[in-house]
Amino acid sequence: NLFPKDTVAKSKRFRYWLYLMKSVVGKIEVDGREVVAMDCVRGVCAYRELQSGAFGIMQDGVALTPVDRLAYLPINEAP
Repeated sequence: NLFPKDTVAKSKRFRYWLYLMKSVVGKIEVDGREVVAMDCVRGVCAYRELQSGAFGIMQDGVALTPVDRLAYLPINEAP
């Protein structure tokens, strides 16, 4: 979730609109894979991989939008 941290980028206004739509823009950093039980899943998201350089992210950029009943991304909550 890069929106609150980047306040000087040219895309800050568009990022704000993404934030209002409950979307998250960030970079994929995969160090490994993990299998979790279904009851541990707290939200489901649609994602779109971003082109290189979109929002200042040179590679592996992604935009996430919740598609289930939660209507928000619980990314900052402890399990």
